[in-house]
Amino acid sequence: MKTIVLYLLRVLDEEAKHLEKTLKLLKEKEKVLIKNDLNKLEKIIASERELFIVFRDIEDSRKSIVQLFAERYGMEEDVCNISRIAEMTDDAFSSKLEESRGKINLLVEKINVQNEKCAALLRKSIELTNFSLKLIAGVARDKETYGRKGIVDNTLSNKKIILDYKA
Repeated sequence: MKTIVLYLLRVLDEEAKHLEKTLKLLKEKEKVLIKNDLNKLEKIIASERELFIVFRDIEDSRKSIVQLFAERYGMEEDVCNISRIAEMTDDAFSSKLEESRGKINLLVEKINVQNEKCAALLRKSIELTNFSLKLIAGVARDKETYGRKGIVDNTLSNKKIILDYKA
């Protein structure tokens, strides 16, 4: 049991380290979104992809360990989790497992909050871009035009142009 738990602790520690890297990257992403620096944003997105690949491998390792533990100790995989393993180990390992689990849960919560901040910034940026495009498109139209019969065509006269908007 000791070997499996030690390996699980090592994997959980690795997961926590990568979660910390992800949180740091998301905080940097927030700053980049505020500055509207597309070059840095592309680099951050590439780094996020690399981290997700690592997370997939870590998740596979953790699942394998939990599956091995479940098989060895006659548990169903559905009910075998870190808390359950912590209950079955001695106090020293139990406290380390619970500490790792708590740290990971806290990091995941922080990542979710930071991710929401970045998503809100992206939404605002898209709104601003759409607004700017509408303004530019409005300037290209004439306010009044004459149709073929020499009569004023007012279909475009209701459209606002850039001067119609307040800053």
